[in-house]
Amino acid sequence: MKQIPAAWNSDRLCMSDLKESEIFDIQSIVDTSSYVQEWDGRDHEPNYVRTCFEKGNLPPGGRLENYRIQTIRTY
Repeated sequence: MKQIPAAWNSDRLCMSDLKESEIFDIQSIVDTSSYVQEWDGRDHEPNYVRTCFEKGNLPPGGRLENYRIQTIRTY
């Protein structure tokens, strides 16, 4: 059961599932925030967004069909 639609809009906001064509742009945002990974002890992953898009970033027992990456745009 999907509780959040694949896309929705308001007057000033558009929220939708990540498209494969957006991976590079989102990865560049993750790369500029790599210092945050020092706080939780993770190493920088140059393909983090693609890996999450294709395989998910799931907890133990998590199911890929329940995993989504959402992008948000403001107007």
